[in-house]
Amino acid sequence: MITDTRVLDARAWRRGSKLPQNRIVSYRRMLVRRVEAETTEGQDLGRFRIQQFNPTNRISARTSSEKLSPELRVAPHSQLGESGFLYEAEFDLSNVPTGEDFEIGFEVSSPGIQGREDQRARLTFPILAPTEVITMWVLLPPGMSYRDVEVVGYHQKVAGLIEAIEPTYRFDMADGSLFGWMLVAPNDDYTYECRWSWGDS
Repeated sequence: MITDTRVLDARAWRRGSKLPQNRIVSYRRMLVRRVEAETTEGQDLGRFRIQQFNPTNRISARTSSEKLSPELRVAPHSQLGESGFLYEAEFDLSNVPTGEDFEIGFEVSSPGIQGREDQRARLTFPILAPTEVITMWVLLPPGMSYRDVEVVGYHQKVAGLIEAIEPTYRFDMADGSLFGWMLVAPNDDYTYECRWSWGDS
């Protein structure tokens, strides 16, 4: 993975609204390089899979990577004590030459924030493979500015190990309508989580 960028666009979302147009759109764009790798029995390196947890199955998805023959699957799943659904997008790399860079882009629309939300909103950012740069942008609805943004890392192999993360760069709008962060050379063994509280504007 060269870059992995996510954008959560919540500008049209209103918390508590039941209107069908009340949805959040998350965009993801990855620049990936196919490299030589040793295979184990039964492993197919011609397939590239991405998984994402969502608390609801009321989502719609589309991709700009049709030439990679994407397939979408969904199954019930629990994560960090929360019940929901695990979405898996699979792409066919059989026509991508070794050493060549390719782009995967897709968007998912859902009726709420992806991730646990108690006193704080939370977005998870798993690391799929060694990655050079990860970036996240969050666009907030009018009248729902943010405060107290933090990024933490959960070690995927050591239960209970949580580390406070200082991003390489932080991006903030003075009016509280947008924030973002970038991390260079993230730890492959971590799932990152962005947390924030809602402010008033």
